Amino acid sequence: CESTESERVPSAYYIPPALTTVVERLRDHGIRLEQINRQSTLPLEEFRIETNRVAEQTFEGHRARTVTGAYQPVERTVTAGFYRVRMNQPLSRLAFYLIEPRSNDGLLNWNFLDDALKDAKTYPILRTRN
Repeated sequence: CESTESERVPSAYYIPPALTTVVERLRDHGIRLEQINRQSTLPLEEFRIETNRVAEQTFEGHRARTVTGAYQPVERTVTAGFYRVRMNQPLSRLAFYLIEPRSNDGLLNWNFLDDALKDAKTYPILRTRN
């Protein structure tokens, strides 16, 4: 089995507070999140969606979602209430696998972001390499 894509692990992800199901699933897996208590503007990366597809057939009660696109550097304001997932924790590999939009078995693929992705041009979770 060979990899068809590769991606570098960021230093952190920033999750909007409205994505409560995503936050709950990450916590269920033992991933540590910290809630941001003040607003700040940061250099981040945003995944711009080119295609957004849902599978015709169901698998284990889900219709797998896949997206294509690429990360672009942006400057965004992260408000109080956002969650940060630092990638220097013991379960960082699992966090990466669950959060990345192109993961073949992540939260996006298993429909946990469907509401946030309706007509979306960008993936709602941001990341940083700083």
